[in-house]
Amino acid sequence: MKIKMLLLSLLIVGCLSFLLFTDSGRNALKVFKNLAGSFVEYAREVWRERPKMNITLSTDVMTVDQEFLINSRLKVKGIYEEFKLNDISVTTPAKEVSLECHLDGRVKFQQGKLLIEGKSSSITYNNISVFSKDGISLSLSIIPETLEIDKVKEDRILLKAATGSIRRTDEKEVVVEFSSQEVEIRNFEGNVKVVGRIIEFSGISGGVKGADFKLE
Repeated sequence: MKIKMLLLSLLIVGCLSFLLFTDSGRNALKVFKNLAGSFVEYAREVWRERPKMNITLSTDVMTVDQEFLINSRLKVKGIYEEFKLNDISVTTPAKEVSLECHLDGRVKFQQGKLLIEGKSSSITYNNISVFSKDGISLSLSIIPETLEIDKVKEDRILLKAATGSIRRTDEKEVVVEFSSQEVEIRNFEGNVKVVGRIIEFSGISGGVKGADFKLE
């Protein structure tokens, strides 16, 4: 046991001597310090808490061409192209539907239309409620008259050729109007609402920028 401890001590002393008293060792130590420093700075940047601001942004729903993953309340009303529950087609008069549920799934905006897919334990449509402890699958392609989605969380929302306005609703009250430009919303957490052709994002954001403005 003593011999093992002695050999270990000699090995440690030898390594320290190499690192501290030889050119090769000092160069290796310098490289290690640089790598460690770079890693620490990277970790700080990744985990640094970014400032957030409260915003309300309104624009034409046609500017949104994006999919949102959600696990929250969804309420939609409009004329559907396809409506299925558990892969069974549902028909209603004039293809009108008013539907509400807590959806675990996705909502895809595409040229003013919505594709809604996911599962829910209960779905209410046109005052008819259906329940299942195993979950009900929903597939709905619809042109919305109104839409409400709670608790949307997206790292990046991109609006194409957007015209509208953004209002900062915290202590720094600012209103910016923009026209026919690409607008990016970063680190958004909040609600999405559609009424007619207007879509509104209301919540907190890490920053919003367009071709001629930037809010942070």
